Amino acid sequence: MVARIALNAATYAIDKPYDYLVPPQLADRLVPGMRVIIPFGPGNRRTEGLVLALEEAAPAGVALKPVLTILDEEPVLDGQALRLALWMRERYFCTLYDCVKAMLPAGLYFALRDCLAVAGFSVSEAKLSGVLRFLDTSSEQPTAEVLLPDELILDIGRTGDALFVVTDCALRIYDLKSGQLESEIGFDGQHLLHYTLSDSEGAVLTLGRYTVGQGSTLLHYGADGELKGSTVLEQDVQALSAGHGRVLALLGDGAMLFDANAALLEERQVASVRAGVLLKGGVAALVDGSGVLLLP
Repeated sequence: MVARIALNAATYAIDKPYDYLVPPQLADRLVPGMRVIIPFGPGNRRTEGLVLALEEAAPAGVALKPVLTILDEEPVLDGQALRLALWMRERYFCTLYDCVKAMLPAGLYFALRDCLAVAGFSVSEAKLSGVLRFLDTSSEQPTAEVLLPDELILDIGRTGDALFVVTDCALRIYDLKSGQLESEIGFDGQHLLHYTLSDSEGAVLTLGRYTVGQGSTLLHYGADGELKGSTVLEQDVQALSAGHGRVLALLGDGAMLFDANAALLEERQVASVRAGVLLKGGVAALVDGSGVLLLP
């Protein structure tokens, strides 16, 4: 599903409805007239927008950025008010969002809060435990605190309102606003070899043994904690990256490019891969001793 959105950050010269991809976990809640947070510009700066319309099909061959968060439980403007805003834009030569703000109570803009999470550790009786503190910028006190006994927090990442927490023995997904645990995936005695967290793709892990030549299993989890796909890799993975609907695994003698469901799209043998990056459109750029190689 695709949302057509009026952006608060757009100046008059670039003011138009912008298309954004609606993630599956937001599709059932999002309707026209709601405010959302979306990434905008080359730096993906988070900005506020208003949904003007929803369309079922995405434009062919166009990579869209995702809607990050829904700000409202109910639409703040109905269809008649949206049509009025469009008329006002043409009549008064202002941006569409200027018209929207003129029709909304000023107090709505003070309801926007940022939710944060801080990861650390504590030591008690010679035991190391991971600590998560969930914060809300509207309050000085943490909204929730989670203790993970005998676990080391390796990394945290955010996808919309979902907080991914990678420890040395599990992947956990929390609701960032409440601190409630939504999903827990244990590693079942396997070792976490590599991982990457993406604000659009969720979490990608490789699990296996600390033994060269034993291969590993690649797992891709979405923001809802559901397994999007998995595949067994016979070769040792050197590095992982995810983005634009693709997963790139760098190997000792080449690279493998997967889609969001961990299905293999392309495998390329390269003598010495030094680095790899995913570009817009899902194209992978590999850097080796002779230059840059693109994987379509």
